[in-house]
Amino acid sequence: MIAKIEELKSIRKEKSALEEKERRLARPVLFDQSKIPYIYDIFRTRHNSNTVMERKVFLFVVIYLYTPSTLAGGKMKCGIRNIISQLIGCKQTLVSHSCENLLFYYKLYPSFKNDVDTLYNEVMKKLCNYEK
Repeated sequence: MIAKIEELKSIRKEKSALEEKERRLARPVLFDQSKIPYIYDIFRTRHNSNTVMERKVFLFVVIYLYTPSTLAGGKMKCGIRNIISQLIGCKQTLVSHSCENLLFYYKLYPSFKNDVDTLYNEVMKKLCNYEK
């Protein structure tokens, strides 16, 4: 009987630690959604053809910056999907469905990973200069 209670206490402690770790990992890099069009402008200077895979690069970077838990299967923060859909000219449902395989592409395709990393680094560099 006591062993069961002790195990329950241990599980609750572990669960609390995991929840705190999840909150820390899911914390967005950026909060101000008004910067998303600026990020899109940076993206457009690098990608002119606007292919599906190129849009996914933009989508991955924005999702990572504003709502990283979405890449792990969580819900997208309110307003992000609408802004992205307006910028890339598609329906909001397409944005949501596109998020389902972003992490898969990042892990599987080296060129996609390179494009994401390059755009992310460029965005972070320009945003740092933008805010000064």
